[in-house]
Amino acid sequence: MTSYLWLKQQNTPEAAFRLKLLEGNDDPIYGHGFRLAHRAYEQKGLAQLLAFVKRKQRLP
Repeated sequence: MTSYLWLKQQNTPEAAFRLKLLEGNDDPIYGHGFRLAHRAYEQKGLAQLLAFVKRKQRLP
């Protein structure tokens, strides 16, 4: 998730390319896991998401 957030701040063709790779990854762990984390981040924000994961040891 931190890589995604950092890449979103960059305004380069390479960053855009890497974002597409992250978002479109069909790997069951990295692709699906990223989409779960990204959805949770959009719903809760970073601080709440990290607090939840620290408490529950899982994504919401």
